[in-house]
Amino acid sequence: MPYDWRMITQAIEPTSTKTETLPGCHALTAEQKASFENNGFFVIRGALSDAEIERYLAIVDRGDQEIASHVKGARQPGEALELRNAVEFDQSIVELMTHRSAFPQILDLMGPAIGLTTSHMLIRPPSPAVKREEKVVGWHRDGPNPRPLAVNGIEPWLYTKIGYFLTDTMIPDAGALSVVPGSHRYGGTPPQVTGEVNPSGTYEVTMKPGDAVIFENRVLHAVGPNYSAISRKNFYFGYCWRYLRPIDFTTQPESVLAWGDKYQRQLMGEAASALEFYLPGQTHNPLADWK
Repeated sequence: MPYDWRMITQAIEPTSTKTETLPGCHALTAEQKASFENNGFFVIRGALSDAEIERYLAIVDRGDQEIASHVKGARQPGEALELRNAVEFDQSIVELMTHRSAFPQILDLMGPAIGLTTSHMLIRPPSPAVKREEKVVGWHRDGPNPRPLAVNGIEPWLYTKIGYFLTDTMIPDAGALSVVPGSHRYGGTPPQVTGEVNPSGTYEVTMKPGDAVIFENRVLHAVGPNYSAISRKNFYFGYCWRYLRPIDFTTQPESVLAWGDKYQRQLMGEAASALEFYLPGQTHNPLADWK
């Protein structure tokens, strides 16, 4: 039978300051591993330097001026932006895909037989007209539609995301990411008190500029309205096992593959043979030698 949400221990410790890496891991700590297993997410404070924040803000701001159409339709500068397959926009985004502050934790969690499934460049401007109960992005689990086949009410883990935040969501009502910790370990929806806007157990993942969050696709999450005076800007990268299809590209152009090193090209779909996606250990798997 499906797990009962009341059996889930929601220990909120997503930003432990302990830094001892687990044996055999590139970067993952015991605290991060425990938070990922129990809560479905953890935060890495100060993942990007001040110079990197400015570099990536400049890329987002250039995209704001240049991109006239995105997944939500036509847009003007200053309006919301959701650019899919963002790695195609700028070589620096390809570099961010394997940033050493957070990507090694993905390798430790998932192993080297992985690829990029999605990349977003996002701008969420102030949204004063949106009611709190409406959300900018409603409560959902990431994944395909129809949903993957569940076993005992629990869907399979398909992919993991890194979100790099370039603007401050520590200030109130700035469109922060909200999650329901532990929701990757049960099916259905968590309880909600009548009259409350969010499900019981909701946790707001507030981020400083340069912070990163890692979370898996089954965690229930949403984005609230941005009532602040600044536009929220960030990048997301999703990583899946190589036997799964990417979400927002079929094959990357040769010009984009040329931007990457051997690890980045693997993530973007380069392969020596079709068999590599299913039996990577018998063919070509550069990330197995990540250092």
